[in-house]
Amino acid sequence: MQVRIEEESDEVVDQWLLQKRVELGFVIVPDERFEVLPVVQDEFVAILPAKHSLAKLKAVPISALTGLDFVLSEAGGGPVIVPILQKNDARPNVLYHLTQIVSILEFVQRGLAVSVAARLALPDAPKGVVYRPLLPAQPRTVGLACMDAAKLSPLARVLGRGQSAGQGALESFFATYLIAACVCFIRGTGILM
Repeated sequence: MQVRIEEESDEVVDQWLLQKRVELGFVIVPDERFEVLPVVQDEFVAILPAKHSLAKLKAVPISALTGLDFVLSEAGGGPVIVPILQKNDARPNVLYHLTQIVSILEFVQRGLAVSVAARLALPDAPKGVVYRPLLPAQPRTVGLACMDAAKLSPLARVLGRGQSAGQGALESFFATYLIAACVCFIRGTGILM
């Protein structure tokens, strides 16, 4: 048996699942197109230069981003960020559209802009950068999805079971691996069996 893990945009992983190219993939819950096992809770946070006035706050009102130079992520949770801003009447000055979190952090660290991203998609804050929760909070649940759990391969079935009561050593290993993968990749990950 072989497990292959592929990373791609959220939309592509959704298509892989729908086309049955992969058996399992990470999705944002709820997603009625799939059977989903919730895996981890996450939230969107503001990414700020440490010396920015908003960095002094414990949580950043989303509307406070209005008028600020902004880096919009084009990957992972990026497509969710614009509706969050709109819903909260925030109108930042979007100057940059980047896909790599490392690039976004570099722009913020240099004081060129602020940003918003899912917390679990971020590494520990580099020197000169801080993360602050948003107000109101913007939570999300990431889940492991499949088209039909009854038709999963044996290995995918073990992976999809997660941390159930009485799991064996192999299941425990895979459950731990899945949570680690979820934390690392959050989305954009498909698992081909």
